[in-house]
Amino acid sequence: VFAQDASAGGVLGRIGDSINFQEGSNIFDAYSISGTPKILEGAPSVSKPADVLSGSGVASFVQKAGVYEDNIEALSKNIATSIYGETFAASMTNTIYRTRLLEGVVGGVNLANDACFNNAGTDIAQQFQQVARIIKSRDG
Repeated sequence: VFAQDASAGGVLGRIGDSINFQEGSNIFDAYSISGTPKILEGAPSVSKPADVLSGSGVASFVQKAGVYEDNIEALSKNIATSIYGETFAASMTNTIYRTRLLEGVVGGVNLANDACFNNAGTDIAQQFQQVARIIKSRDG
């Protein structure tokens, strides 16, 4: 894999694709706490995109754009005659759905040692806090 090759997929994303294929179900999920790294990209139309979190929680639309989510969903419900339009509409709808789902799951997790992350006051501490919340939400 060469990072400069625009068509190259990510190593971890492809490993996740293989795990899901072997298990026969989607047990692999990818999360990023710092942007959308290429390493998490899997095979096109096989992998779902990595969920992106920020140090403060789920990375979402800017607050002003959030008021348009319902309108975007309503527009996306219509079937387009263009494959590009359908692909874009599906991506937008999926983004809104995943954002709401993650906000509900990760946002509602309380950690026993939240104070140690909050008192550190660094970006890396906030990122580790999000990782801990994801792990706790997956472990039940």
